[in-house]
Amino acid sequence: IPSITLIDDVFRDNAVPLGVTGFAAAVFWVIFSTMMWMAEDGDAVVTGDNGITQADRFKDVPTAMPYTLILLSGDYPLCDFTFWGMVVCFLMCLFAVSIVSIPSSIIASGFTAVAMKERKKRNAREGHKTQEAKEEKVAPPKYLNDGSTAAEIHSFLSPDDDNGVWFDNLMRVFIFTNIGMVILESDPGFRAQIGESVFSYYEGGTAVVYT
Repeated sequence: IPSITLIDDVFRDNAVPLGVTGFAAAVFWVIFSTMMWMAEDGDAVVTGDNGITQADRFKDVPTAMPYTLILLSGDYPLCDFTFWGMVVCFLMCLFAVSIVSIPSSIIASGFTAVAMKERKKRNAREGHKTQEAKEEKVAPPKYLNDGSTAAEIHSFLSPDDDNGVWFDNLMRVFIFTNIGMVILESDPGFRAQIGESVFSYYEGGTAVVYT
């Protein structure tokens, strides 16, 4: 499968830098988990609806690790920390950028390098065809013009056809009205006035159309 081969090539060509950054991320994870355990030990503040205190979440390093991993990702569902806990979270915000951005940039540049390499190979196999020749429009298969059901469906969904343009516009209307319905549904007063069934029927109907 070409896509799987491409991913494999990227990770194999960048195994060393990805391994180094992965090791660094694991080290920072353990370090910050330890720091959060030290900072939040004895914190009796209850956060969330389950009655768990911060001291329970960070009672030891293994227990603190999953919570610290979430904080390292940049998501902060927990925000009631001690002073030293907030200091550690500030440091995590600084380090999380490098932990996430460095591997991402390595993978992105790896895909670019592999894609350029494959393009050069393809150009060599095709006798260095010009870019204009590559971009020539391929004639549609014959079955798309024979009046069959497949041809009708293709015409209805194709953005190059009038029917397809109408269908695309209809989908845009559904998308924007769905967004509006979600916003209106978040207002308890409006929801009570209109009724839950209106939102349910509309969302169910548009889900059927999307499907």
